[in-house]
Amino acid sequence: MAQGFLVTDADNTLWDTNKVFADAQLAILEQVEASVGANTDRRDRLAFVRQFDQDIARRHEAGLKYPPVLLVQALVDALGAAALSDKLIDEIVASYFDVLAQKPRLRNGVRATLKWLNDAGVEIIVASEGREDRLRDNLDTHKLDALVSDLVIGRKNRAFFNDLYQRSGDACPRVCVGDQLDRDITPAKEAGFTTLYFPGGFRPSWEFELGAQDADRVIKSYADVKDAFSLRDAA
Repeated sequence: MAQGFLVTDADNTLWDTNKVFADAQLAILEQVEASVGANTDRRDRLAFVRQFDQDIARRHEAGLKYPPVLLVQALVDALGAAALSDKLIDEIVASYFDVLAQKPRLRNGVRATLKWLNDAGVEIIVASEGREDRLRDNLDTHKLDALVSDLVIGRKNRAFFNDLYQRSGDACPRVCVGDQLDRDITPAKEAGFTTLYFPGGFRPSWEFELGAQDADRVIKSYADVKDAFSLRDAA
């Protein structure tokens, strides 16, 4: 029997996806500015881009996975420029995806903590709404695949976490760690998990209505996940 059961988010929890997206969004802004011959006067260029990014995501049925062409068009409009040609827009979007292909860096304490938990007999599940091929590639690149029992892809809601909770069997404790209150913490807590909120560099604007107190604990390093498991050090 497993000595515990950990469900961990991937993007912005195991690795810093926010930095990759920030670089890609700033690249879009630079290319749009060069194409229209006008620049934003905002000192915080990333905040300028993300005000449009968040507005689009809030209204679009795909949320944060909306087509990036919408961001290009929003920035063109914001800079008061005429519409770009389809060919130029396609080139900007293609460049955006090239930047997104960069491998994100692991967040503090991830590899050592997952190895410690694995050695101690904790079953580790990675749960995500992302693309399976990209997630598996990141796990392989960072040498984490051997430490993880499974990768589960799906829309994160209470039913999703209920299924994972039932899968845990008699394992105790059952812990979930993630960086999004609405996607990780709230539904996992409703399903019965002990929840650890690990804030990342990006927080969707609609999350500001939710308080970090919804989590059982807020952690500053992934290494703090070990404290949720009453286990002897794995030698």
